[in-house]
Parts: sequence; C-alpha cells; structure tokens
Amino acid sequence: LILPRQNSDFRRLPAGATPVDLAISPNWQKLYIANRDQKKLTIRDLHTGTLLATVPLGDKPREITLWEP
Repeated sequence: LILPRQNSDFRRLPAGATPVDLAISPNWQKLYIANRDQKKLTIRDLHTGTLLATVPLGDKPREITLWEP
C-alpha cells in the first residue's frame, strides 16, 4: 500500500499478501485493512504506519464498514 505524505512524498505500508478492502477512520488517524487469505483485519496508524492491532476475522473477509454512533 502506498500513501502520500506531506510535501507530495510517498511511503509504503505493509498491507498483507491479499488486501481486499481499506477504510480510513473519520478522524484520519487509523487505516483498516481487510486481508482475505490471512483472515484478519490490520489496523495501522495512518500517519506513522505503526501497527496498532491485528484482529482475527471469519472466513475470507471481503469488505470493511466503519460505523460510529
């Protein structure tokens, strides 16, 4: 996954072998990546690229939907 940085530079973030969907939190702080073959959701800090969490999911996730009350 390649994301723009400030001043139009780009950086790479690991996204897993089979990323199938991405979502960005409404406050632009977190990046959520659904990985189909690894059956997991990866959460990264959008600004630093730091891995925040890995969440196991069911069989081959295909999409991400974020919801805030």
